[in-house]
Amino acid sequence: MHWIFCLAFIPLVLLVVLSLIPYKDDKKFLFPLKILIYDGLVINEGKDFKSTRKVSHSSKIIDFEDCYYFHFSFPHKDCRFLCQKDLITEGTIEEFENLFKDKIIKK
Repeated sequence: MHWIFCLAFIPLVLLVVLSLIPYKDDKKFLFPLKILIYDGLVINEGKDFKSTRKVSHSSKIIDFEDCYYFHFSFPHKDCRFLCQKDLITEGTIEEFENLFKDKIIKK
């Protein structure tokens, strides 16, 4: 083998090894602690983040059995809008579904 191929092989090996090291605090950046819906806004608050989107920017809301996922179209995409059904503290699931009845897609 030529020595130039060995130099190209080193960064590839380092990339694979470093990608296998788990990042311990990644969940605090993904999962919200609180989602508020009022005045046409959806506010998502986590430990180290806060995002605000307009309800009108939501293209659909996917209803999984235990949670709702707000899907926003480009350029408002954000994967952290996940609302767990059993953590709804104000209002009911029926009120939530009536509010978004034209956007909810059941999975």
